[in-house]
Amino acid sequence: MATVQAKTIMKHCAIIMPIAHQRGGAEAMLMHILRENASRPKLDLSLIFLEDGPMVGHAESLGYAVTIINAGRLSQLHNYFRTMWRLRRALERQHCDAVLSWMSKAQIYMGPVSLGLGISVFWFQHGITRGGWMDRLSAALPTTGIFACSSIAAHAQQKISPQRSVAVCYPAVDLLHLENARQQGQAHWRAHLGLPPQALIVGMVARMERWKGIDVFIKMVVQLASHYPNLYAFVVGGVHSLDPDCARELNAQAEQSGLGGRLRLVGQRPLEEVAGWWCACDIAIHPVTGAEPFGMGIVEAMAMGKPVIASALGGLAEIIQDQVNGLLCAPGDVDGLVRAAQRVLDDPELRRSLGQAARVRALEFSPQRLLRCLATRLSGEPWETEG
Repeated sequence: MATVQAKTIMKHCAIIMPIAHQRGGAEAMLMHILRENASRPKLDLSLIFLEDGPMVGHAESLGYAVTIINAGRLSQLHNYFRTMWRLRRALERQHCDAVLSWMSKAQIYMGPVSLGLGISVFWFQHGITRGGWMDRLSAALPTTGIFACSSIAAHAQQKISPQRSVAVCYPAVDLLHLENARQQGQAHWRAHLGLPPQALIVGMVARMERWKGIDVFIKMVVQLASHYPNLYAFVVGGVHSLDPDCARELNAQAEQSGLGGRLRLVGQRPLEEVAGWWCACDIAIHPVTGAEPFGMGIVEAMAMGKPVIASALGGLAEIIQDQVNGLLCAPGDVDGLVRAAQRVLDDPELRRSLGQAARVRALEFSPQRLLRCLATRLSGEPWETEG
């Protein structure tokens, strides 16, 4: 059990985490919870990782008890059954009140293991399910309830049979880290990152996946650059391991744009630096062409007080109130994005008001709220099913 203690500990919950390398939002979200719970405990947490990696050390440094079970490949049946046996033994020793599988892959192990243990079992759906075999199997296995990262994710999950209780628990961003970066100021970050001090800068943070709309962003920038000679643009985000061709195509598109150093695709950057890129820009753009389950990156930009322009899709439409704390456009509409960007670039007062409202909205996605949402549900409060 975690060595972190509080005067009143609601429940002992074990979190089952299938990966131990921080690659995306789900991993960052877990670290936000662990840090927040370490400083202001709501749950007595322990962790079971199904592989070794840097996140193990991070969790241990926060005072949590960690078990490592090297699961191997899920497709190898002997590994699957061996992992379930070791997982059951670990949970029997810990005497948990509840178990939270952090991803559907963890639930595939945990569902069968829970039989006969007499504990509540939950899992977190971080995406918008399209009915793939892993999500269908996870829903079919024993579970007390499912957390979803947005209402659209919850509605998609409700279409999977058998229907389970689903509760929306919005992700969080590291507001303290973002505020520290914001306090250093735009001029500091532009100098640090080699960006012109007087330029108009539009930026995007996203992994190089086709549905993220980076190609749309580049087309938009090309059009905007013909109107604004001092316009610069950047994309921060690494290569997706399952589609390396996408990165090559985007880099070729950028090279062929004729913008040279005015358009920078800088690749994967350290997490502590990403906030600096957001601080350096004037407008944050997120023109996805597929439904975004939530949109942690755009919330980070909003926390920096940046006006945002995004596609009216998925979780983004739950975060952004059009014309109030950002602007929403039709997916793939390059001309619409250009018009929206011109509105914001040409009107400093609009830029200021959207940015201020965006920052107020972003403060709602705090680690404290996320931990409170999870702790309430894991402690046995009634669930309000989304559907």
